[in-house]
Amino acid sequence: MTDRLSSSWVPVTQEQADLILQNLEGFKAIFLQQLREQAKTNELLVALVEVLSESDDDGYDDEPPVYLSGSPR
Repeated sequence: MTDRLSSSWVPVTQEQADLILQNLEGFKAIFLQQLREQAKTNELLVALVEVLSESDDDGYDDEPPVYLSGSPR
């Protein structure tokens, strides 16, 4: 894994490094907002899974009256 990471690094000039450092707080703010949004999405997904798992009337316990071909069971 270390080899993959080191081979994907792109060298930057001093000017580019200075720009990155100057905008570090802006990058951090954007990243933190993305994390907050991801946390909201995760909470919604957990709630959805819980609701779906609690449902007793899902209709999947009954065998379908016909096969996919249309012939009766």
